[in-house]
Amino acid sequence: MTPPRRSPLERALRRWRRAIDRAGAGARGWSPPRFGPGAELAPDSAFDVQMRERVRGLEDGLKEVKDRVNGLIFLAAVAVVVQVALRFFP
Repeated sequence: MTPPRRSPLERALRRWRRAIDRAGAGARGWSPPRFGPGAELAPDSAFDVQMRERVRGLEDGLKEVKDRVNGLIFLAAVAVVVQVALRFFP
């Protein structure tokens, strides 16, 4: 049985990993950063800070719109229930 043929991406990744292994002790101890829950990710630049503030503003605005739509749906449901009750109990 012949081994499955690897894609060019898989071959490139294997070459890259072998090159890192040959690079020395500094590269061997490296691993990608892992961010768990509650990890503080400091912004890299002023642009990141500005974008985070904009996203927070959008989130707040979206929450307000969502609350208003939920209120309107509740109001419509109550109005339907009242109309049905008034038709059955004049």
